Amino acid sequence: MLRIALAAVLFVVACSACGTSSTTRKEEPSDAGGDSAPVGQCNAVTAQQPDEGAAHAEECSTLSFLSNPPSSGTHYGVFPAFGVYATELSRGYWVHALEHGGIVFSYNCGAGCADDIAAAILFIENLDPEPLCVSSGQLGPRIILTPDSELDTRWAASSWGYTLRADCFDPQAFGAFAAEHVGRAPENICGGTPGLETRCR
Repeated sequence: MLRIALAAVLFVVACSACGTSSTTRKEEPSDAGGDSAPVGQCNAVTAQQPDEGAAHAEECSTLSFLSNPPSSGTHYGVFPAFGVYATELSRGYWVHALEHGGIVFSYNCGAGCADDIAAAILFIENLDPEPLCVSSGQLGPRIILTPDSELDTRWAASSWGYTLRADCFDPQAFGAFAAEHVGRAPENICGGTPGLETRCR
């Protein structure tokens, strides 16, 4: 049921810009205006964050952000391919993916959340691709899953201007966040450069 609902929302969002790359931010999501109350078994809390801009910095330079996880801000000029990363992808890359309307699921729970990681991977693999992205050759959803050693909570999700923080991976909460925020960013673009997790090491 969740997969069907999320796929339907992703389809509607993506088709509003089929065949094009939009440079206009879409209407604000319905959760704008502050933190939510904790939701579900993982105590997921969503929050609107300040827009920190979208300037480009030298690749692998040190960056700082006002929110943790980041939801906007100065980032590297190269943007990553969407998908699952077993090795940590530097924030400077994936914040650029947020600018393109993507969603990032991140975690920092050592060896203590193998079941959650497996559940997140399965969740992503079971999502249908967006029509906008299929037309450009991308067969997976605009979601990145990556470890994040700078994260100060076990699990998080980011979109442009919004964050979710949680104690564990809750498919319902993370899926609803992705459905609400995918494609709502300064640009609406698929694709990306693979292999960036090996840089900045």
